[in-house]
Order: sequence, then C-alpha cells, then structure tokens
Amino acid sequence: MDYQGFILSNSQIIRKTVTQLIFQGRLSDAKRFLWTVTRPGLVFFVDRDKNRTPPGAFRKRVELRSLRGQPVDALYFQTTSELTRARRACESRKIPTYEADVNLAARFLMERFIKGGVSFESKPVNVENDTLYFIDPKVQGSNFTPALKLLSIDIECSMQNGSLLHRYLR
Repeated sequence: MDYQGFILSNSQIIRKTVTQLIFQGRLSDAKRFLWTVTRPGLVFFVDRDKNRTPPGAFRKRVELRSLRGQPVDALYFQTTSELTRARRACESRKIPTYEADVNLAARFLMERFIKGGVSFESKPVNVENDTLYFIDPKVQGSNFTPALKLLSIDIECSMQNGSLLHRYLR
C-alpha cells in the first residue's frame, strides 16, 4: 500500500543521545501522519587538503567540490553535539566548512528530493485516533498537495509593563 501525504511541520529531538527528526502532516485521505526518522545523516564538508579530522567525525572522500572548485570531504557524525563541537573547532582554526549550517530536517528532505509531498512505501507501525505513525519508512517525493484552508490565529497576551504593541513602539 502506498500512502500519499503532505508535510506540514517538522522538529528535531534528541532521545537517549539519538537524533530524531519528526515530520507531521496530512495524508490524501485527510488522516494525520507522524513520521519519525532515527539517526538522520549528520554531515558537513571541509576542503580535502585540510588534513585535520575533528574528534567524533568519520571522514569520507566524496565526489563533490566547493564553489571555488576545490575537492571536499564529508565529515559524518553520530550525534548533533559531536557535529556542533566539530563545527566550532573548525571555525576556531579558520578551517572553512560547507553546509555546516544547513537545518537537519531540510537536508534530509532535500537529499530525497521531497518538497512537501511525500509517498510512504511502508506500512505504518501504529494507527491511533486517525493518526498513522511511521518510523524510518521507505519514502520518496510526491506531487501530492492537499486542499488547504486559510486559518487565522489571534494571539492574546499581556505583559506586566504595558501592552506588547506599546513596548515595541517605544
């Protein structure tokens, strides 16, 4: 069975030191889906001629080049904290990094050519209250786009020292 859906939101969490991406959206039959990706690829790139491999990184030669035409290597990580430490270490040593600032969810979708529409080629692991739960399913991009409705949200708030509007106008 093939499930067609459209991603409406995403988030990133760390559960027991494992990075997970959570995508939520609607299927073509209007049911909700919650799609969990465990251990997405955590990667950024450095110039191949920079020999230093930061702690926690696995270095791999790839057939990619920087915008200056220089060959680059991929640095892969197990955890987001290792990636962050390595990025900071490279920055402090003036080692250029490429795509170190790309959002993990955006990278995951981009690498699979998913622009919003998604096709799940695996069955959900659970169905509860009209929500289908997918964990690490086989997916591909889809042209499915739901008929969306306009929603207006009015946020009511108060502050101790005057209204929110008044505070910004000062």
